[in-house]
Amino acid sequence: MVRIATALLFGLAATAVAMQDQPPPNASDTPALLTRCATVSLKTTSGWLSPGVMEALLLKSDEFRAAQLSLVSPDAQPDIRVTVGDESDEKHGFEPPRYTSQDAHVRATRVRDGRTSTHLVSGLGGYEGIVVQAVIETLHQLCPAVMTPAGWRRSNPEPVNISLADELRQAQSLSVESNTYLDDDDFVRKLASRPEVAAWRLDVAAHRRDADMRLEIHRRRDSFVWHCELHDRSGRVLWSHDAGALSEEHAVNGIIDGFIAQLARYRETPQSARRPAREPRPQVTRGRWHAKLITGDARTTLEPLEITVDGEYFVARNSLGRKVYEIGAADVEDVDHSTVRDPVWQMPPPTGLNGYLTEQDEDKWATRSLRDVVAAVAADGAYNVIGGVLALVFLPFNGRQHFFEIAWAEGETHRKATFQLSGRDASHLLDASRSLMDARTAAQPPPANLCPVSDTMCR
Repeated sequence: MVRIATALLFGLAATAVAMQDQPPPNASDTPALLTRCATVSLKTTSGWLSPGVMEALLLKSDEFRAAQLSLVSPDAQPDIRVTVGDESDEKHGFEPPRYTSQDAHVRATRVRDGRTSTHLVSGLGGYEGIVVQAVIETLHQLCPAVMTPAGWRRSNPEPVNISLADELRQAQSLSVESNTYLDDDDFVRKLASRPEVAAWRLDVAAHRRDADMRLEIHRRRDSFVWHCELHDRSGRVLWSHDAGALSEEHAVNGIIDGFIAQLARYRETPQSARRPAREPRPQVTRGRWHAKLITGDARTTLEPLEITVDGEYFVARNSLGRKVYEIGAADVEDVDHSTVRDPVWQMPPPTGLNGYLTEQDEDKWATRSLRDVVAAVAADGAYNVIGGVLALVFLPFNGRQHFFEIAWAEGETHRKATFQLSGRDASHLLDASRSLMDARTAAQPPPANLCPVSDTMCR
């Protein structure tokens, strides 16, 4: 028995040693290890961008530093390789004219498993700051530790400005001055009807000279971006905000929401006056639709695309499967659907009768009888009546063109894209995009008060 027990003890000891000598599992076999990254290389081949400026902006970005990443040379075996090219790289020698806008193609590859992620900066590929934002978005796909610019802004709100806190806390009146076609009185009514404004006892009026604060609204011509600034009595800017909106109603709601969110950070809001967060839909509408891109460039307009809404992103891919647009739910600002009817069928104009009745030669009019002139006028009137009746008859058979527009923020830039779809697809895409925005809004917490009454720092 002693020998058997001794043998068993030696066997167990040998097994334990063997298990300790086994090498750890391969990192490629552990999915959780694949997303870890510490080093990134950046190679810029675009003729529009400066590699030095790109590297400096990337190293200074808060998202890159918060992820504790290091920028290394491509020869140093980085965890992720990032390359930024232009049209000549993607189309093998195609050189766009100097006077046109430039595109930037961002491609990131994770060395461990070879997974890639791409991002297209359309039309603004000559600006290093915008391209660096696209690089960060691309890194997020392969390394979740890198936050997107939108996620960073949500998790790191602007700090309290002590010098402006008193103005925002103690103001009793507000004057609204719109330098756009917005109806100032209607804007004032909508703002004053909000429960937060009533709880703060803020007196809102249009074009009031003795107000404590003044809200100015501007809009550039032929632009969908609305800019507003809040000033105190001395003209000092207390707050500024840009809202991308495709309609007047959406612009008003966006400006009011931004203004109230800003004041709520500095004022106490009673619980009864706080607007309840919108409940997300039971399930975000998902789908895939075929569309055509509408642009002002003859080279790209009517390009067939495939649009996908997956609950987190709005993605448009071309026929080659490349992403033309990739818009996160947090970046979508507004969506809209419009319909344009095809031109109404018209009869050819009666040029002969028009020429007869508009004759300027007095000698020819002298030779015409009253009967001939009346007959010509009657014929012209009958022709126009028949043309109008036929136009009304054929009106229900005129085709319609349906367009879908989406506006979103890309860093500090506001962008817009237009697509042409069938009527049914445009309606479904609109519902899916709105559900994407609703889910985003419901997931956002209400603005936190940064200056409670008990906080002497804000007094």
